[in-house]
Amino acid sequence: MTFCSVANTPTPLKVLKRRIAAFIAALVAAIVVWATTGQSVGQEYSILDDSTVIGRSWGLPTPIDFTPDRGVGDVSVVAESLVYAKNLELTGSPNIDGETFIGTLNPIRLNYLASDQIQLELGGYFGSNYGDDESLDVSEPLVRLIIQTIPDHYLVAGSLIQSHWMVDALQDDVNNFQDTPETGLQYRVNLPWIKSDSWIDWRVRETATRSEQFEGASANQIRLGRLWLDGQFLWSHTGGQKNSMNQIINNSTGMLGLSLGIISDVNDEYIARVGANFLATNFESRTEPNSSGQGIEYWSTVDLLDSDIYQLQLFGRHFDGDQLYSLRGDPLYQFNQYSQLGFNWVATMTGNLNLEFGFVGQYADDTLMNTYQINFVWSNRFRCFNQCCDSHSRLTGLNFVEQQ
Repeated sequence: MTFCSVANTPTPLKVLKRRIAAFIAALVAAIVVWATTGQSVGQEYSILDDSTVIGRSWGLPTPIDFTPDRGVGDVSVVAESLVYAKNLELTGSPNIDGETFIGTLNPIRLNYLASDQIQLELGGYFGSNYGDDESLDVSEPLVRLIIQTIPDHYLVAGSLIQSHWMVDALQDDVNNFQDTPETGLQYRVNLPWIKSDSWIDWRVRETATRSEQFEGASANQIRLGRLWLDGQFLWSHTGGQKNSMNQIINNSTGMLGLSLGIISDVNDEYIARVGANFLATNFESRTEPNSSGQGIEYWSTVDLLDSDIYQLQLFGRHFDGDQLYSLRGDPLYQFNQYSQLGFNWVATMTGNLNLEFGFVGQYADDTLMNTYQINFVWSNRFRCFNQCCDSHSRLTGLNFVEQQ
């Protein structure tokens, strides 16, 4: 006979109170330095981790599958759809303007499992920026070769996985809405104690009248229990020798950070995290003055809700720096005084549909600003059993296997 005691089981109200208390504790480090900060990190980003085009992830997001139930020769149709709206209500600086992005991005491809370690994806990116004159603003091929070199190590060639784990100071998430899909080489590691995402992106090919543009970047994280150590680097190059632009720009941005997790006494899960990042930039140009900058960022997050259906994450971030400038980073770092508080809420619906809403309030140069976003993200795989051309085959919608 088994006896179960419920006398010490926390009520939902107690759990919520404890999470709110954890959030207050997580903000203490930031509040201590608030009075001396000069500026802060930019607007909110998506916290989704199961998309190849938005959010942040390690390893392979769920639309890409190496699970054991797939047999060699398996062919699937993989579809993703992102409908987004992001509004930047930014004022107070001659170098920064508010802007609104509304549109959709839909990568659709055939996925072929060539072996236990190799799969090939062929398809295209299709999307539209609402309000533009062109009826179809994004129409790019998607060709992706994925090689699992050893378990949890992945080499990607061709169309890159764009949901990089990068801070906004190095790579602004708005780039996903403005740029064409990234192409090049990428290597991802997703082990329990170390995470890594490194890539080279050939953004613009050189012509007689256009400079070449490419970047190399690496985001790395070592997890030692509650303590996480981060190291990130991004180098952006514009130039070339055969064009008439006479332009050479090299911009390097680096980050070293550490953070400490706060564990709930209810279920031994991390519910809050406080951290600090040291940032440095270097800008070199043939036609503009060279410059360098640095700064320290203090940040904290807490998960008030973290279930299979709902997520609610609060965050506060503050930065003190001088002349920090990154071509690919968030332009809000140009403010001399800046601070922010915000939240992201995610609802996971049936049919692999996620709804995300994020809001952040910002204060800079005696001006109150805000940024908010709404994202609808849907993804699914339709598998062709046996051979796709077999008259007995049928397309079946499959739920993705959750990443560990």
